[in-house]
Amino acid sequence: MLVPLLTWSSISDLSWCLKHEYLTERKTTFMSLSIGIDVAKNKLDIFDGKRAFTIDNEDKAIRKAFAGYALDGRIIMEATGKYHRLPHAVLHDMGFAVMVINPYQSRNFAKAMNILCKTDGVDAKVLSHFGNSMEFTQSKPERKNQAMMRDLSRHLEDLKRMRTELELRVREAWDKSAW
Repeated sequence: MLVPLLTWSSISDLSWCLKHEYLTERKTTFMSLSIGIDVAKNKLDIFDGKRAFTIDNEDKAIRKAFAGYALDGRIIMEATGKYHRLPHAVLHDMGFAVMVINPYQSRNFAKAMNILCKTDGVDAKVLSHFGNSMEFTQSKPERKNQAMMRDLSRHLEDLKRMRTELELRVREAWDKSAW
């Protein structure tokens, strides 16, 4: 099995994110086996090894954009609260292998590659490189009831934290008024 290698031709190539150049447009040897997706609330920035593009974060747009890709491709995206759930579920339903990673993993991976800037396009490229370099573990999408329970649990924890903060404020106000 051939392993894709990222070869830097000179030290100036390390600043590719500042110039907003694609890796494939320089003197760099790169084969993409993975598709990186940077997920936002309303859009998906995608890098497939050859080109970068942006689509809406909605079912029809995702299906249309990935209709021409081979199903043996690997897709890497970050867990972004609830915004990654739709593309993850749609791509899984289409038959793609999808890996959802912790955002800290991709950020530390980018730092290890000496990529210090952080834009959506650069993040998609970093995720693609992550998929080519690291062990791929497919993530199954959450069921709707699991996602709902997770959201309710987080909301309950937020309410408890807010209650504690308000109780502390009231106690401080009473202590100050006792002077």
